[in-house]
Amino acid sequence: MCDYSAEKASQRPAAVGDRLVLNKLTSHTLGFVTPEQPGKAVCLCTGTKVIVAVGRMLRELRPNLAGLPDTACATFDQREPTNKNRYRDGLIFDDLPGVHISLQHLSLWTKVSVEAIPGDSPEDEAPETPATAAVREPAFA
Repeated sequence: MCDYSAEKASQRPAAVGDRLVLNKLTSHTLGFVTPEQPGKAVCLCTGTKVIVAVGRMLRELRPNLAGLPDTACATFDQREPTNKNRYRDGLIFDDLPGVHISLQHLSLWTKVSVEAIPGDSPEDEAPETPATAAVREPAFA
């Protein structure tokens, strides 16, 4: 669930509705946290659907994200989950299928909203359509 480099950090599993930001967990590791608990990693399961606030800074940092709308749907993914010696956590944006962007390559303070977690009951899940996500701005504290 959390990248190998976050295993020593205090952590908890993500929940639908969480509003998270990307923050430093260690001197070398970025991971999602809540603004209220910036030192506690929030771990996402592979397949978790999130809405990402794609700001100017993120577009400048990652030119391949330049065409994304201000809010974009993405799926949390782990590359080579059995490889414990490299950063695995990342996002695959719905509008960029197959392009895995490592969390380590996103800008600090990137905001996400957890929309759906694999295995949660249907009544707990938010709509997963890109059209819905494109018009809805995640509410961040």
